[in-house]
Amino acid sequence: MQTATATWDNLPQILVGALLLNACLAPALVLAFLGLGMPAVIAGVLLGAPGWVALQGYQMGLVEGKAVPLSTLLTAFRHFWTRGVRLGVLGIFLPVVTWLAGILLAPSGLAVPALTIGLLASLLAGCVLVLYAVPLLVAYDHDVATVVRNGAILPGRHINSTVGMVALAVLCSLATIYISSGLMFVLPALYGMFAVNNCRLAIAQEEPL
Repeated sequence: MQTATATWDNLPQILVGALLLNACLAPALVLAFLGLGMPAVIAGVLLGAPGWVALQGYQMGLVEGKAVPLSTLLTAFRHFWTRGVRLGVLGIFLPVVTWLAGILLAPSGLAVPALTIGLLASLLAGCVLVLYAVPLLVAYDHDVATVVRNGAILPGRHINSTVGMVALAVLCSLATIYISSGLMFVLPALYGMFAVNNCRLAIAQEEPL
């Protein structure tokens, strides 16, 4: 309820944040539509990942009930850019390894098990990064190793909320696929509010990280 209330009260600001995120993701999307896979991945790491971190930094203040100026988006983008890129590299590492493993193991018939394991590992890593590591980064301004380590601990300690957030992500994906593809430009920013507050609630139940 707190997240829904904060989202509704700050909806115009969140939509502005969505514009920044979409601007950061636009180069990667255009390159992907052109069939340029690797340049799209690089653009996503260099712009998309820091854009998401900046949005989460902005949203952290909103869910805390603070008056957050829009300039915070650009300030956070500059401040967290390097660490956002590093998190982006971590985010694509397992999918790339899985893809390469599928190519190398295809002749031996082990491609399907390798791809299945790699997909599950990639989803778990993505969950850790999106739900916990990034909010921890913007909340505490720690280094990447620290937020990834703490972010890997929290999902298991708060399994119910983690499963709920994953289910919400699945619902958002299904809504984008079956209702309107235009939702992909809005739902990530709305989901970010829930991700930030989910992490805040998890932290509140823990000893200082």
